[in-house]
Parts: sequence; C-alpha cells; structure tokens
Amino acid sequence: MTQTVNPIDNRAAWLETRRGYLGGTDVAALVERNKYASPMSVYADKVHGHVERSPEDLKAAEVGLALEPLVKLWAERECAWSLKPSHTYHHPTHPFLAVNPDAELGSDALVEIKTYGFRTAGEWGEEGTDQIPDAYHVQCIWQLGITGKNFCFVVACERGSLDNKYYRVEADPAYFQALVKIAVDFWESHIVPQIPPEATGHDADAEAVQRIYPQDSDVMEAATEEDDQIAAELLEVKAELVSVEARETALKARLQASIADSAGIQTSVGAFKWKASKDTSKTDWKALCATLLQDVETQVREALIAQHSTLKPGSRRFTYPKEAV
Repeated sequence: MTQTVNPIDNRAAWLETRRGYLGGTDVAALVERNKYASPMSVYADKVHGHVERSPEDLKAAEVGLALEPLVKLWAERECAWSLKPSHTYHHPTHPFLAVNPDAELGSDALVEIKTYGFRTAGEWGEEGTDQIPDAYHVQCIWQLGITGKNFCFVVACERGSLDNKYYRVEADPAYFQALVKIAVDFWESHIVPQIPPEATGHDADAEAVQRIYPQDSDVMEAATEEDDQIAAELLEVKAELVSVEARETALKARLQASIADSAGIQTSVGAFKWKASKDTSKTDWKALCATLLQDVETQVREALIAQHSTLKPGSRRFTYPKEAV
C-alpha cells in the first residue's frame, strides 16, 4: 500500500509520483482508447516529466477535482453507500503497474467519480450499464485487475445540472491480462531503456515529440525508404492544404462582398455573420517602460531589466524544402 498524494493540495508532487508507474489512463492510451494521450505522450510523461495543461484544460480538471467530494457525498446519500477512502495499489509482480481508485465500497467494489460537460454527454450510455467512455472503461478494468475486486461503480456528474448517473463495470480477467502484457512490454521496451515508441498519428504526438527531442545536433541524417514515403505524402498534403485554404479565402471574400454593409446573410446551410468587434485599448508596455527608464541611471536600469528578465528556452522549428514552399 502506498500513501496517496492529493492532486489538489500538491499537483506537482502528484504528477511526479505518477511518473513511477503506468496507471489506468496511461494503459488506455497504450491501447488507443484515450483521446487525450498516446503511447508517445505517455513515454514523454514518464521519462521527461508531465507538461502542464493549457489554462482551459487545467481549469476543467480543477473543477472536476473540486466537485469530487460533493459527488461522493451525493452518491452516498442517493445510494445509501458508505464510501471508504482508497490508496495506491501496485501489481504484485510488476510494481510499475498501479492504480489509485477514487473510493472503495465494501470489500468487493471500487467507485470512480467522473464529471463531464455537454460536449461529451453523448459518450455516456444507458444508466446502470457499462456504456461509458472507452478510456474510463479501460481504467475500470485496470483498477479491478490490480486490486482484485469484482465491480467498479462509476458515478458520472454532469457539470451543468449536477445530476449523478450511475454505471457498473465488472472485472474482466482475460482483458486485464492482455492489458498487463501490453503495459509490461511498453515499460520494458521503452521506459526502462528510454527508447521512444513510434508516433501513431495521435494529436498528442505533436507536443510529445517536442519534449522528447527538444534540441538538435546540427547534423542532417539520410532518409530511409519509409522516411521518403512519409515526406512525399506530407508534401502532397501540404499542397492540398494550400489549395483548400486559397479556395476558402476566395469563397469567403465573395460571401463578404454579398453581405456588404449588412450584419450577415442567412443561407440554406446556416447564418454567416460579418460583424465588427468592439474597439479595444492596447498599451505599448515596451515604449512605456523605455519612457519611464530614460532618466534612470544606466547601472540601475540594467539591474532592473535583469531582475525582471527570464530566459525563454528556444524551440525547434520544422521547415519544408525550399522548392516545396
């Protein structure tokens, strides 16, 4: 048993703890059931550390964490449950495989708390079934296999109405063993030797590859046959995008000309609007600082600039062959 780090009180410590094992959401990514993560992003998280989410994603996560105690309370009241706090469980022979359930119910069940918005409401099926988003289903199977329990109740709270829905996932030993094999192979083939997995085309790969390879050696490599095929396909796609973007620009201009000085135009496929935004005031802070500092002694000015300056690491820029641009 391992003491659980609270993700609300100490997010940095919680993320650092998660680097030491593959959890349910990680495994869901390994079997391509997690729309937010890929094998390459899991590798980057474990080897290079977690990247902080965007403000929007972080806010949604914080809302979910803040609602969790209330959702548990409502579930206990609505279902006459008595939930127990859980902890981190590790696989008996592979300690780098672990889970951290939200709560436990009796001696044979786990409880997972999830919150969702209107955009993902369609991913939840009929209440009382196991028709939940794929990533959560894999997470439940993973948790049940690691803990040895037989059922996982998923309490899903819609963030707008704050209504709870209840789902039930049963243990699937055969599926769990298949997941263990995949997870162990990934850990031993990639995490331990620090060999990145291949990109799968998942959206998360673009950010992950930047973390894995932040710097270049200034040496040009010779392409393999597969690299040549990928490069040729990439240039074809880029040419198609340029053509499509040019067509969009032309069609957009024609529709704007039809709108003229109206607010928009109602078409058979929907309303297109072309409205002016409100005027905004923009301060030239650089010029303002220069004005304020012009009468300050050079030594003091340089000290102030140094005090408020931070080094921003450079990033790698992907470029196309000149003849293709």
